[in-house]
Amino acid sequence: PLAIAIENARLYARARDDSEVKAALLRELSHRVKNNLTAVAGLLYLGLDDAALAREQVLSETLARVQSMVVAHTLLSDSPRARVNLLELSHHVLSDSIRHLTLPGHAVPFTVRGEVVEISARQASSVALVLNELITNALKHARHPATTRLELAVTHKPPRAVVELFNHGDTLPEDFSNSSSNGIGLRLIRTIVEKDLEGQFDLVSRVAPRGVAGMIAFMPEE
Repeated sequence: PLAIAIENARLYARARDDSEVKAALLRELSHRVKNNLTAVAGLLYLGLDDAALAREQVLSETLARVQSMVVAHTLLSDSPRARVNLLELSHHVLSDSIRHLTLPGHAVPFTVRGEVVEISARQASSVALVLNELITNALKHARHPATTRLELAVTHKPPRAVVELFNHGDTLPEDFSNSSSNGIGLRLIRTIVEKDLEGQFDLVSRVAPRGVAGMIAFMPEE
């Protein structure tokens, strides 16, 4: 009887712990859904505020932004520790964004390389949105769309992770200023990187190889 009582107590404690864990997960899920719905609404308003954009373009770009968040949360759902491989996330967002932002039959060649760096669930959505904006800008402003080629690299320079998207062939206008550019995409990137990721963003032209590099650097959360 004593052994049975001890075993029953152990099972009860485990069931209680399991229920508490599930309750905590449900609370976290509810919090994330609420935040994401708010983010989606904000992204829609962001596009609608720009009178120069056609409604079809607003919808297309907003869908691409939402899809980047879906990619992040799909990877999170498969992670037992609620963390995401930054290299894997970057690859998925790059391929998905290209597919959503280009016409059928107009494939954009790309490569992804780098190191495995884990980031938190909160950072995953922010990085996904930033990457989507960098990709959107690269495709939208390409001077020679038929020859556009993208290269994405993830490096770990402790304590920071660095993600770079390089667009081969294009260059920035001579009067371009990263800090004062008022484009919606770049404003969104700066806000997310500086406020959400507490990191740095830079967009520069390079001579060899010729092209434009967009870089974000931030500290992965434990």
